[in-house]
Amino acid sequence: MSSSDNHNTLKNKKRLFLSLFSSILLVTAIVSIVAGVTSSKNSTESNNDHQVAHTILKSSCSSTLYPHLCFSALSAVPDATSKIKSKKDVIDLSLNRTMSATRHSYFKIQKLTSTRRSFTERENTALHDCLVMLNETLDQLSKAYQELQDYPSLKKSLSVHADDLKILLSAAMTNQETCLDGFSHDKADKKVQIIML
Repeated sequence: MSSSDNHNTLKNKKRLFLSLFSSILLVTAIVSIVAGVTSSKNSTESNNDHQVAHTILKSSCSSTLYPHLCFSALSAVPDATSKIKSKKDVIDLSLNRTMSATRHSYFKIQKLTSTRRSFTERENTALHDCLVMLNETLDQLSKAYQELQDYPSLKKSLSVHADDLKILLSAAMTNQETCLDGFSHDKADKKVQIIML
């Protein structure tokens, strides 16, 4: 393999890891926001005011591990401020954004596995495992989204509902971390992870 091929392979792996890593961070943000909803005592009334939406988003993201990533990812969504009237809307927007990022990662891996022949057998196995994990992640995110849409019509308290969401989202995070772990076995993969983090 030429140095140009090695560089391109490393570049593709870096893009893949960044895509997967951003998905994990978004899921982490959602879990933090859900946890914040149950501990928050005041709820914001519906108001289309840009400043109120900005405040709700900033407050929701401040309880996450990566507040800046949460805020920048969600505020970049077109018409985000007109969609945010409560913390539930922030979670809804986060779930949609995360599902989109996860789908993007899934299709990117699918394309890489069908067009690239420069991966080792172990890397191809890891990529296949990632496809399975991302498919499960999408299923868990879809269930969490449906749970959110069904609230408050479900006969559950807010805290029980939030706990159910956290379980689904934690499983989605675990799947994505497992996917990344599949690339932690050889020197090239570790170099890519170091570059990413």
